[in-house]
Amino acid sequence: MVNRAKQQQREAARAPPRDDAVADRYLLRFVLEAHTDRFRYLELDALLRSAGLDPASCYDRPSAAAAAGEEPYVVLRAPSPRLLRDVVTRAILVRDALEIWGVGADHGACAAQAAALEGTDVFFGEETTWCLGVEAYGVGLDLGAQEAVRNQYRGAFRCRGRVRLKGADVRYRVVEVYDEARPARGAAPARCYAGRVVAASRARELVSKLDLKQRLYLGPTALDAELALIMANAAGVREGCSTLDPFAGTGSILVACAALGGRCLGSDIDWKVLRGKHVSERDSGERRRGALPRKQPSAALQPLHADDRERRTIFANFRQYGLPLPEILRMDSSRFFDSFRGPSIEGAFDCVVSDPPYGVRAGARCAGKDGAVKPVPDELRREHVPATKPYATADVLCDLLEIAARCLKRGGRLAYLLPATNDLTPEDVPRHPALTLVACEPQQLSTKYARWLVVMVKGRDWSARDWTPAVRAGVRRGADPASRVRVASRNRRTVCPVSIICAVTSRARGINGARVGHVELRKIR
Repeated sequence: MVNRAKQQQREAARAPPRDDAVADRYLLRFVLEAHTDRFRYLELDALLRSAGLDPASCYDRPSAAAAAGEEPYVVLRAPSPRLLRDVVTRAILVRDALEIWGVGADHGACAAQAAALEGTDVFFGEETTWCLGVEAYGVGLDLGAQEAVRNQYRGAFRCRGRVRLKGADVRYRVVEVYDEARPARGAAPARCYAGRVVAASRARELVSKLDLKQRLYLGPTALDAELALIMANAAGVREGCSTLDPFAGTGSILVACAALGGRCLGSDIDWKVLRGKHVSERDSGERRRGALPRKQPSAALQPLHADDRERRTIFANFRQYGLPLPEILRMDSSRFFDSFRGPSIEGAFDCVVSDPPYGVRAGARCAGKDGAVKPVPDELRREHVPATKPYATADVLCDLLEIAARCLKRGGRLAYLLPATNDLTPEDVPRHPALTLVACEPQQLSTKYARWLVVMVKGRDWSARDWTPAVRAGVRRGADPASRVRVASRNRRTVCPVSIICAVTSRARGINGARVGHVELRKIR
């Protein structure tokens, strides 16, 4: 009994009350990736709203947006670490959050403010393991410089427990921030922060787990896992919410939504994509690239169904990651509501997330035929696959907005990718009377083109009187930037009779340089 009491006493001393806030300001550290830095605050705002917080009252968005790409930090206010932890653990572009105990122009002022803060003694127990890290953005600090910084904070972090570099009960951090992107050697930091790490992202693990290189079933337009997860967060996908993707393809977005807890419904018209393909382990080389285990299956790769060893489908990806299977329908999105009986589908979804086809790598199709349609005999109707015809990009966006306006609940969100030029403005984004534009941020693909992540929220109920031919014509005019991308890509393919493959060497200058190390020409068949 005495030993058990001592053990309980040590466990109580080892586990500090993590939800006891000693400060209301936090320093968020973002992921350093140039191709996603424009999505930082878009995702952060969506997660704050999902947690019941107002982004405008939590941090200064204009000043933070101006610093995007310059420093990966933002100071945020939150009522408690528990609410902030709900936001950070689901974020893809936030690494962790630091509870600010001290801030100053130099380490002396920062350490003095941290030492004077009341309520921190609860974290300095003898049984509490700890570690103190030093971080500087844009400057490399050797071990001697880091140790010199730690010595200045001995009075602020009065830890009495043992040091544990991995798996410590409490993690402290000192951060140096410089005004210049590349400060000179020996330059003094502009600001110093010190505090306790209260939350770290768990969703970042999904980026590597859902990597396309390890996925069993892929298509030419499969969206990368990181962007799909960002879109799911931007749309507000959470545990138990209903999610729709009317242009599912091979299901990359559905996989990301299911990984975040959504219940998924997807549709597509391409029968070949939905039916899957026959593969054999000897021909696919999956042992070689590690998609299948050699001896014991890992926790991330569950054993597949026997049918999937012969035919790979969308469901093979969900079984691979141990996710609940979605509902998949083969249907024509241009006649989406004709495929359901009654108005039960209207207002049934919390989120609509989609990457609609725009004809650059895979053309959009809808049911129909340019010429005369031949009647189908009754004995062949069951196995008949209807003919399809090209689906204009402007019509794709019109139908996507109409599907979202009718299928979303009030307050539900639509997140989709819009291909356009880099000079697109929010006024150029196609609109719907029932949807309000919330965010529009680009991911630059080249010097001229980008794909824009557009987020809309349903502000009022859908009405047939709002969706007039004049409104639809206006949406088609707003979809012209996406149509121009498709036409430009088609012109590049038809004008050039060969494909140019440039091997990147030390002499290569990129896509705008005329000099490359080696050029190989291959005919397009």
